[in-house]
Amino acid sequence: GVEGTIVDTYNSGRACFLNFTKEWQGEFYIAVLGSNLGAFPSAPEKHFMNKRVQVVGKVKMYKGRPQIVVETPQHIQILN
Repeated sequence: GVEGTIVDTYNSGRACFLNFTKEWQGEFYIAVLGSNLGAFPSAPEKHFMNKRVQVVGKVKMYKGRPQIVVETPQHIQILN
């Protein structure tokens, strides 16, 4: 799994992106795609903002950036 603090988020309505860095280009991030958004808190971009999280899943490259696509809320946990 990957641990870090979510410091930047974006929800396009079709997908929600959770970033561990403000300078996001080329950096690792978490993506929640539209078909799975309904399983998450209503505004994941607010729910996870400034929270330390642990995410599990397969890291894949997408447009030059490493990402984990989170399909279920069980795959991302807020740490204390």
